[in-house]
Amino acid sequence: MQSYPAGHDLSEHAQAIEVRETHSGIVVLCGDRALKAKKPVVTDFLDFGSVEKREEACRREVSLNRRLAPQAYLGVGHVCTPGKAPEPLVVMARLPEKYKLTNLLKTSGPDGEEDVVAEIGRLAALIARFHHDADRGPEISRQGTSTAVWDRWQANLREIRELGPPERIGDLLDEIGVLAEEFIAGRDELFDERIVEGRVVDGHGDLLAEDTFCMPDGPLVLDCLDFDSRLQRRRCR
Repeated sequence: MQSYPAGHDLSEHAQAIEVRETHSGIVVLCGDRALKAKKPVVTDFLDFGSVEKREEACRREVSLNRRLAPQAYLGVGHVCTPGKAPEPLVVMARLPEKYKLTNLLKTSGPDGEEDVVAEIGRLAALIARFHHDADRGPEISRQGTSTAVWDRWQANLREIRELGPPERIGDLLDEIGVLAEEFIAGRDELFDERIVEGRVVDGHGDLLAEDTFCMPDGPLVLDCLDFDSRLQRRRCR
């Protein structure tokens, strides 16, 4: 993968910079670009503890997200500080907020209902093609078994408990665990059937309306679940 050209000058946009933060990254909105840096954090489910691992994570994010948003993910760039290794970041085209699916749904009104239905139809066609062409195979299928799904539920609940939540949250986690177990119990045949039908694929993993942009030349879906390939491997209808 080619690095993003270092010569791109953002200084003209210096007065219009916005910064947004997540648990694992920082996003800088600057003119017609969005720059995403990884925080040097290490958890049970991700490891951005070194520059090398953050570089790998950025390249993986670009590669995977180009499947559904090639025009948005421009490449990997670097921030250079004297005496330090270059810090990698994902360079993206900044998409107009007016095309975000959540905004279209909020602002369309009765007169725009047909347009919204048409946009959702285009999005559905894109996702259907994506799932049809997505990678399949034994390793991917293993992540779609009832055992693998239950193991992930247990791992998630265990990690939350280790953070030391108050008692009321602990009770809620108990309830969630019971409901998850009840859903999975006795459904081995159903999970296996989906695997045989080829419906467990290397997919997006986190489809959200707020990360979907209905652009004039077709929909783009951003921000796939890229830090753990097991979580991308979901059933598609």
